[in-house]
Amino acid sequence: MLLNGFDNQTSAHNRGPVEEPEIRSEFGHLLVIIAYPSTAFFLNDREITINWWLTGRGWPMKLYRYRSLNCQTIETLCTDQLYFSSPADFNDPMDCRPSVKEDSDKDSLKKILIELVSRRVKQETLDALSKANLKHKEGAEGYAEKLSIGAAQYEIEHALHLAHMELDEGHEYDVGEAESSCLISFIETELLKRYEHGVCCFSSVDDCLLLWSHYGDEHRGICIGYESDNEIDKNLMKVEYGAKHEVLTSYILDVLLSNDKDKQLKLDRAVLCYKAPSWKYEKEWRMIDKLGLRPSPLILKDVTFGLRCSCVLKYVVCIALEGYENVQFFEMTREVGNHKLKKNKVNLERLRTCYPENNYKKLIETKEMFAEAVRLAEGND
Repeated sequence: MLLNGFDNQTSAHNRGPVEEPEIRSEFGHLLVIIAYPSTAFFLNDREITINWWLTGRGWPMKLYRYRSLNCQTIETLCTDQLYFSSPADFNDPMDCRPSVKEDSDKDSLKKILIELVSRRVKQETLDALSKANLKHKEGAEGYAEKLSIGAAQYEIEHALHLAHMELDEGHEYDVGEAESSCLISFIETELLKRYEHGVCCFSSVDDCLLLWSHYGDEHRGICIGYESDNEIDKNLMKVEYGAKHEVLTSYILDVLLSNDKDKQLKLDRAVLCYKAPSWKYEKEWRMIDKLGLRPSPLILKDVTFGLRCSCVLKYVVCIALEGYENVQFFEMTREVGNHKLKKNKVNLERLRTCYPENNYKKLIETKEMFAEAVRLAEGND
């Protein structure tokens, strides 16, 4: 039975036939789930539970990551890891760079800059001492605190010095405007330093021609499909698209002084998850973590090969992931008569006849051999 997209599957524990109600809202879905607790409801072959309604209904059913097919991609697949890039390396120079809008007095701006700089420097100092096994030495905390206060004071003096240099060069500002302008500039820089974390980007679609072109090596790469386990992960954020990307100084100060986690999360989203409307086609989601390779909290479900991906690379990936349970392999083809992509299952048996396993087992054992396979494949294009 289909309940507005829900497929009701009977079982030995089912109470019997259920009269089909008309469901017009998500709240209606919840009422049906509660009304028939021993009935299993499915949406796109995935069981829908109360937990799903409460936690995951705002998330896409799948998350997709478009990648070039190289040694790093193979490593992340085989080790079930995700690579978190620096926002400084993003192709959009305005990404993760909000404008700070002044709605505070000059003393408040100084306070914001002091808090941002002192917290960053103190943490960096403690991290450095920890790596040198000196963090727990007597005086380490005090040393980091003293260093952070000195760094913050230097930044304030530097900002004000630059403001007066601009006045000396004949800029038509009064002293207060010049000082506030320089303080805002320094706050924007510190905000970026504060978010020197890694970002891993996903999309909620796997058939976007532009995404394949921009991030899937012009359709020669792959699109990796992941599924969440319905547990709320605050590191996963939906990207919003809009013409404005600004943060009020009063809100920054409130976050710094209150140490409220919800307010901090809102500030994180404002900095890291707003992009220009022209990027809306990406339907992007982001996960935040430390830079570099990190264990994946998502469930690897499938790998889709691009329209131009070579057969030898398809075979290498399929063999490399052969031991993974429930991972499916697809390949993109072009739909006849239009510009849409169509996803079909990979015929692994046919690949085996073209590339006997004994000949290619060693190909996936080392990065160097895989790089050679990539080189040969590119030479055959």
